[in-house]
Amino acid sequence: MFEFFLWLPEPSLLAPSLADPRAPISQVTTRFGDDRLDATLGIDAPLVQVHAVQLHLVAAGWMSFRQDGPLTYALLTFDGTFGVPVQVEYERWRFEGGWQHQSAHLADGTRMTGERHIPISYSREVLWTRVAAELGPVTPWLGGSFLARSTPALSPWAVQAGAQAQWRFLFASVDLQLRAEDPDLAVGAWLGVQHDQRVNFGLYGYRGPDRRGQFLGEDDTWVGLRLALRP
Repeated sequence: MFEFFLWLPEPSLLAPSLADPRAPISQVTTRFGDDRLDATLGIDAPLVQVHAVQLHLVAAGWMSFRQDGPLTYALLTFDGTFGVPVQVEYERWRFEGGWQHQSAHLADGTRMTGERHIPISYSREVLWTRVAAELGPVTPWLGGSFLARSTPALSPWAVQAGAQAQWRFLFASVDLQLRAEDPDLAVGAWLGVQHDQRVNFGLYGYRGPDRRGQFLGEDDTWVGLRLALRP
């Protein structure tokens, strides 16, 4: 009975996509040649496992800061998410899917355009799925999502693919996303070292549309150093 039903099981059947800029992991990233610093407080917690099925709670807050001086940072944007995904294991295969809310916020509820503050509205309800296969040290995956509701109104479909590899203390991860509202391909990649499969440090790069709600539609290309604590 104990093996059939577990409360707060560890570990997750399928780890988050580390190279996804929206991964629910806690991290700090400093960008090269830029005054930006990105930080995330994230959790992907298995709550209950029944046989080979896990119910999760996902929550994260993505923050971006601009350095205004020595040890002085101004908050540019804050995006948040929470959701309830389900993961299923079958031999080497992993299946994941669920519902997730995403929205963007600033303390004053506005964004700056020139000298004017204008109201912003960025909120999404997302239905998504992902299929992965454990092939030795490499785990590739393919997934997709559908916007059940979106403000502003956007084309609903998106596809995602990627892979992660781990070998001793080294790891590599790549994530590719093609979304209908911004047809350019978004690519995230992370290469570095890890300790106890929980602490990751290394080079992270991203090229594609900006995923922060305050900067929707803008291009974002950069390379930096990232330190993260995986769930």
